[in-house]
Amino acid sequence: MSQATGLTYDRASERWCLDGQDLHCGDGLEVRVAGCWLPVRVEWQDRHGWVLFADGDVVRLLPSRSLPVRRDPRY
Repeated sequence: MSQATGLTYDRASERWCLDGQDLHCGDGLEVRVAGCWLPVRVEWQDRHGWVLFADGDVVRLLPSRSLPVRRDPRY
């Protein structure tokens, strides 16, 4: 399993990045929430911008936010 790292936002390209690589729609990640790793999928929604989907729930990502994340090994 990969090491947890910070998810960063590149304002110039308007993209989220992980380990220096741009994220794209459908990329699988795991986000650390309340001490547990939650599998999520990155998607773009015109109305909301970049969002994370987790078991039917949507979490909006704000460009100023940094989250502990790692790549989901299933993707």
